[in-house]
Amino acid sequence: MLTFLGILLFGAVFLLDLSLPLDIAAGMLYIAPVAVSLWVPGKRYLFVSAGTATGFVVLGYFLSPPGGELGAVLVNRSLSITAVWLMAMTCLLQKRTQEVLARKSVYVSLLQDVAIAANEARMLPEAIQIGLDKVCEATGWPVGHAYLFPGDDKSVLEPSNIWHLDNPARFEAFVRVTEGELRRPGVGLPGRALESGKPAWTVDVTRDPNCPRAKRAGDIGVKGGFAFPILVGKEVAGVLEFFSSQAEEPDEALLAVMAHVGAQLGRVFERDRSEKNQRLARENLEKGIEERTAELSRANQSLQSEILEHKRDKEELDRLNRQYDLILASAGEGIFGLDPQGNFTFVNPAAAQALGQAGPEIVGKSLEAVLPGGGAGDDPPAHGQSPIYGALRDHISFREAGDYFRRKDGTLFPADYTCTSSLEDGRIVGAVVTFQNIAERKRAERQREEALADYEHVNNELLEFAYIVSHDLKEPVRGIASLGQWIAEDYAGKFDDAGRQQMQLLLDNARRMHKLIDGILAYSRIGRDKLEKSTLDSGEVVAAVLNSLAIPKNIRVATEGTFPVVLFHLIHLEQVFQNLIGNAVKHLGKPEGEIVVSCRDAGEAWEFCVRDNGVGIPERHFERIFKLFQTLNKSENYADSTGIGLSLVKKILDTHGEEVWVESAVGQGTSFFFTIAKTFAKGPSNNAR
Repeated sequence: MLTFLGILLFGAVFLLDLSLPLDIAAGMLYIAPVAVSLWVPGKRYLFVSAGTATGFVVLGYFLSPPGGELGAVLVNRSLSITAVWLMAMTCLLQKRTQEVLARKSVYVSLLQDVAIAANEARMLPEAIQIGLDKVCEATGWPVGHAYLFPGDDKSVLEPSNIWHLDNPARFEAFVRVTEGELRRPGVGLPGRALESGKPAWTVDVTRDPNCPRAKRAGDIGVKGGFAFPILVGKEVAGVLEFFSSQAEEPDEALLAVMAHVGAQLGRVFERDRSEKNQRLARENLEKGIEERTAELSRANQSLQSEILEHKRDKEELDRLNRQYDLILASAGEGIFGLDPQGNFTFVNPAAAQALGQAGPEIVGKSLEAVLPGGGAGDDPPAHGQSPIYGALRDHISFREAGDYFRRKDGTLFPADYTCTSSLEDGRIVGAVVTFQNIAERKRAERQREEALADYEHVNNELLEFAYIVSHDLKEPVRGIASLGQWIAEDYAGKFDDAGRQQMQLLLDNARRMHKLIDGILAYSRIGRDKLEKSTLDSGEVVAAVLNSLAIPKNIRVATEGTFPVVLFHLIHLEQVFQNLIGNAVKHLGKPEGEIVVSCRDAGEAWEFCVRDNGVGIPERHFERIFKLFQTLNKSENYADSTGIGLSLVKKILDTHGEEVWVESAVGQGTSFFFTIAKTFAKGPSNNAR
């Protein structure tokens, strides 16, 4: 519209110029259509209108009606041309001033928009996106992008996914190349802004050697570009870069505005960082409060547990105190306590009764005040010299047997007592004395000693009587046996079968009577003889016993295991094996049989065994067979059995503190076991027999 108006003005002025004489300055009117350029956008109309006006002024010189002098006409036309171009220059300056003002207005609006966005944005990416959009809108540049730091690493920039793209499809390859690379200080536009902390400008990235994306930028028509840092104080928090589709000369005003934009966005970073710090501080505070609350809860629970435990401990302590008082009250022994100075701290009823004073009267008094003898027999010691004071002084425990306590009235009573000092934190805090009035025990010991003396006297008389009786009985029995043997030999031809049988029975009974008397003498000597033990090879003892016995050919005797060296009485060990093996031979009860003597390690003792495969013994007779004069078979085949052998074995082993027992099953055999303690290790015998 304005251009058309300018054309109309040109036409009107030209027609007017052609109608007026040359001496009239009609050419000055050509400044009017040139002035229209003030309202026509751009500079093209300005220069076209100025050129057109110049042409019309010259053309009017030739076409206008003549008039005036030539010099005046030339001056008039020259001044008209000068006026036209002065108007053109004036309009040009005016347009440039308008452009500067418009650009400043845009920049001010940009700063306002960014400031508002910085204040209103809830999230940092939102504020950055608004900043990119506003800058691209103000500059008309199609590409804007943000670089941020990856975490706490401030040495390298990482491309973000925050972009402004006028045509996303067109710039897709550029985005892909950008997002695939990190930017280090000094490398590319972002790197230069990072390194310097100031805006960086490149006129044409395709000709910039310090632009890694130059080839890709040229392929998509990106040329001019600039980047500016987002500053938090003097610290770079990020970099924004922008690209134009044509080469662009540096715009200092724009760069100055971008510095302010960077500062505005920096406040968003600072606020975001502050909010993060506040959030972290709040989270830490909440976490600390939670931990403190949990700690207080645990402490409260622990305190409640401790209170409950303390209550239980107090109840347990009260129970123990009651039990302690009950024990002290019910104890038959006297018990009292002393402090480090020897003063009574407690006394139980038994002690008070034995000392002849009431318990409350004793507590708090000194040892000498309650026990004039100080618990030291007939001669009272000087103060502090009683053995009990030694326990209080030197932390010792001791026992005195058969001492005497002196009561307050001066009477004495025999007592055994134990004194034990008590320590707390390494220092002596007192002592406890436990004593027992042993007057009754002394009396019982005297009675026992008298009874033992009487028993010893009677036993000696009995032993002497046994020897006398045995000696007196053995002589007649020996005479009967000798006389019977003579009669049997001298009158052998005169006896019939019944007579010879009766005579043989007489001789057998005489021999049995002789063995019985020997057995009684041996049994009575067990326990009376001195037990002279020696180291014996038990295997040699078994071999010697087997050689001394007349073993029938129908009975096989064997040994099993390793026989150790033992400490025992030689004769007693031989008697044990003789009686057990002889008993097995005598009571086998089968035409043929086997007897096995063995030994095994039973831990703290050696366990010997004599077993046979004979007729066996019923379990109900296991105890009876070890009694004196007991034999299970009364038939004629066992007429010479005295019933003393097994009782002799038991008495020998009982005397030595060992054990003997039998295991048997009827029809399967019998096993006799006995033990000998391991006094020393297995080794060669040093016994000299």
